[in-house]
Amino acid sequence: MLALSPYWRGSLYYIAFWGAIGSVAAFFGVRWTELGITPTQLGLLSIFGPIAGLTLAPILARIADSKMLHREIIAGSLLLFGTAMCFGVFVTNFWGAALLSIVTALGAMALGPVGDGLIARMASSHGLQFGRMRLWGSFSFGVTSLLCGLLYKQTGYQPMFVIGGCILLATIPLARNLEPSQDRELNSAELAVKPAAEPVKTVFEAGLIVILLVNLLIGLGLGFVGPYYGVHLAQLGADAAQIGLFYAIIAFSEPITMQFEKRIAKRIGDGGVLLLASVLYTIGHLLYTIAPSAAWMLPIASLQGLAFGLFFVGSVRMVDARAGSMISTLQGWRNAMLGGVAPLIGAAVGGWMSGQYGITSVFGLTTVMMLVSSLVIFAARKWL
Repeated sequence: MLALSPYWRGSLYYIAFWGAIGSVAAFFGVRWTELGITPTQLGLLSIFGPIAGLTLAPILARIADSKMLHREIIAGSLLLFGTAMCFGVFVTNFWGAALLSIVTALGAMALGPVGDGLIARMASSHGLQFGRMRLWGSFSFGVTSLLCGLLYKQTGYQPMFVIGGCILLATIPLARNLEPSQDRELNSAELAVKPAAEPVKTVFEAGLIVILLVNLLIGLGLGFVGPYYGVHLAQLGADAAQIGLFYAIIAFSEPITMQFEKRIAKRIGDGGVLLLASVLYTIGHLLYTIAPSAAWMLPIASLQGLAFGLFFVGSVRMVDARAGSMISTLQGWRNAMLGGVAPLIGAAVGGWMSGQYGITSVFGLTTVMMLVSSLVIFAARKWL
């Protein structure tokens, strides 16, 4: 292992991984439309990740927990993901894009529950704040989105596949350097001297169910609109540099709430954290819906970043507090709601709506879904 503190092991992993994602995430939809892929087909391409996240990712997460193979599964996933990305330069039509989407979905499916679960546990084991490690990923995502947007404005979007793939492959040593889970069974001698602790919460407690439900509802809202941010910007006249800037603004706003999420939670509670995030999502997508130009969407993006920082770090922290030894399994359940069931339904509905009523209607639907999630959180906040 590299001689790094636990804080920098997690932070450097996030810098590399989210830097890779930042080099491609903002531009996928625009590249596919250049190849003649329709908005409805974009919705179809978006279902493979959710299917993998719903069906296979929880299985890998459970294997990671039971066999203590967290780092090995992360490294193997990065290898498949990065190699597949490099082959994206050969994609010229919908069927090639579909094949790439399937393989990259298989590579990426375990990185959320297993990677975030392991790093969140590493943070709690050393008294660190998970959000302060994860914020480096947002910063890296923003930098690469901005710089790659400027690059692709000159070169076109095709180089993004090799750039993103190579960074993912370079992340493998950092994944191998993460600290193994510290959770283990105590032997009889340790149990004899172990001080009495507070009772461990049951896995199926009401608070966990509410957290999973909120991930489903917010995931639905993001699933409706996820493939269309860049396309909508392009329709409003944005070039590659402006699309990259839009995503950079989101990413640079996330660390603000990521860094202070735990402090905010002490003031307004876990329910307050989730409610505030959902309200920010609602306002942001309402403003996206009525934005008359790409320039108007840029400052609004900061609301989405603030919302994501609160919601993501807060929900990961809340699940970890209830997870016990099931650090990846329960994060896998959270990810199955947010990245599996929700976007699987959302992508299908969003694809249909964009084809029938235009992309702006999808932003309106997301606004309604975020409002519904806010009302549900308000009603269920006493269980958090």
